[in-house]
Amino acid sequence: MKTLLLPLLAPFLLSTVIHAGLDPAKIESLTGLKGTANEAEGTFKVTAPRTDVKIAVDGWTMPPFMGLTTWAAFKPGVKVEAMCAGDLVVFEDEINPVMSAALEAQKKVRAAAPVPQRLFGAAFAPEKNAITAAPLDVALGVKGQSKDGMYKAVIGRTTKLPCGCEMGKEMGVNTWAAFAGTDDNAVVCGDFCVLGSELLPVLKSLRKEGINIVAIHHHMTMEEPRYLFLHYWGKGTAAKLGGALRATLTTQSK
Repeated sequence: MKTLLLPLLAPFLLSTVIHAGLDPAKIESLTGLKGTANEAEGTFKVTAPRTDVKIAVDGWTMPPFMGLTTWAAFKPGVKVEAMCAGDLVVFEDEINPVMSAALEAQKKVRAAAPVPQRLFGAAFAPEKNAITAAPLDVALGVKGQSKDGMYKAVIGRTTKLPCGCEMGKEMGVNTWAAFAGTDDNAVVCGDFCVLGSELLPVLKSLRKEGINIVAIHHHMTMEEPRYLFLHYWGKGTAAKLGGALRATLTTQSK
């Protein structure tokens, strides 16, 4: 039996557009998609059904109409010229290229590999773990822990629940990074604990440094301040990965 992956419905975060007003022809030209106007709501919406890969659920080929359609709706802004919101329907191997670029990126991914991939490039299979801790301590600004040649650093933050209880690093309110492999061939994975205002700067920084984003979610409810958590995965030299995380940490509030 052939297994197909169901694409993820990733939120198309609110953003500004650089052209003046809502010019439907301009929006269609920039996106390469046909759109429709809703005069009552003052919006213009473009859509892109995912017809390039057949998706099967319970043995049934699912039509794009059933939710497998990328869309973007534009509306005049208040403090900005316009705003945009929508959904991107992407496979796992399309998330990071699309996050770093625009809609054309997923077409390039599928053209190069018609069948969605399950790996970030080549498989990672080091013969041993031998990560040098000291340079990473310096890069991340904390004293990490070493075990069996691997390395892990945890950076705490604090929040409060409605009951008045404070939560910190040991209660799971933290950013962490774990390294395996060798200094010349390493992998890093972990969580970034971010405020809502820090999410986009952190995402942009990680993608600029070639780090893959694999999940964005909440860990708690009703805490103050409210935190989001994003999981990441990257490969390269330990020094390069440590530098990438250091650069990203500088984008966050102190």
